[in-house]
Amino acid sequence: MVRLWENEFKVRKTKHVRALDSDIIIIQRDAIPQKNSLVPNRQAKNGLYYIVVDFDALEPGDGKLSNYIRDHQDELKPIVEYTLEEFLDLYIWDAMGTSETLAISYVLEKDPVFSLAKLVALTSLSGGFADCDIIDDIAFVISIEMISPPSIPGRVYTLYSTVDGLDGGKH
Repeated sequence: MVRLWENEFKVRKTKHVRALDSDIIIIQRDAIPQKNSLVPNRQAKNGLYYIVVDFDALEPGDGKLSNYIRDHQDELKPIVEYTLEEFLDLYIWDAMGTSETLAISYVLEKDPVFSLAKLVALTSLSGGFADCDIIDDIAFVISIEMISPPSIPGRVYTLYSTVDGLDGGKH
């Protein structure tokens, strides 16, 4: 068995979202240090990426999703990329899909006290992710909750539970 991105990236989290009438896999990955080095490469790209998956194309019986992603990794698109020179970590994120929107909310740690929280969305018309809401210098975020009211499928709200209270955003 060959692992995808072995000795290249650490995959921290994955999530399946049904959005824009497609099946989407979101992957958070971090570059790992080179062999013989304990120090991370501060210029290496870390981030969140997404790929649209055609589950009908998986081989019955032997069709592993990881093999599909490996075979189609040129279709992996960035949601957010950062280096360790820009941010310390992307430490929490969530995603929500509707028929009209793929929304991602994430928090990038700027320093031990403050972070940058963003809500970005991809719509069928936009062709790329656009910033919907940005909260700079937010206190440490403990959790993210994303809500899309059934009566308004294109609208997405985000609540950030922080050590300093509650904050939020909307698309």
